[in-house]
Amino acid sequence: MRNTMTRVRGGATALVMLLPTLVQAVPLVAQSQANDTIPGGASYQSPQLALASPVRGEELPQDKPSIVLRYARGEPDDPLDLTSLVVLVDGEDRSAQFHADSTEAWGSIDPLASGASAGQALALGVHQLTARICSSRSICTDLRETVTIEPSVLSVSPPKPVSRTSRVLTALALILALIQRLFTF
Repeated sequence: MRNTMTRVRGGATALVMLLPTLVQAVPLVAQSQANDTIPGGASYQSPQLALASPVRGEELPQDKPSIVLRYARGEPDDPLDLTSLVVLVDGEDRSAQFHADSTEAWGSIDPLASGASAGQALALGVHQLTARICSSRSICTDLRETVTIEPSVLSVSPPKPVSRTSRVLTALALILALIQRLFTF
């Protein structure tokens, strides 16, 4: 009898231990994320965010690398939280250099005056731009783009070295001009 009792207890223990693995895990409504669904069945729309300037493929001048971001609400009753706007260039925060209104933000992506690269211009080449804005319900949208920095059109190019041939030709032109003036009087 004792042997049968041990088998029953062992079987019951095994059943209790295996029962949780047989039950399918179902998340509670309170555990679902805000942008999944709401109890009414409708889903929230995240805000829209786009790089308005420069347009894709356009390069920014090194002396004034400014961009414009445009954004819009996702839901009519969920206004944007303009204080949540974050702009990063190559992982460095440039948000303090941006001005924002209800539909767009604009500013320079140059290094901050007090940052590690203070006083330096943004390096030529391709840079990673990341921006984020959230609504008042904390539904956020991200933007990841690349921007290319080119030399400024107005940058002073170094003077070209004057070759020996061009110096000789310039000297001959001056001598000919002097001779021509002597004979024209």
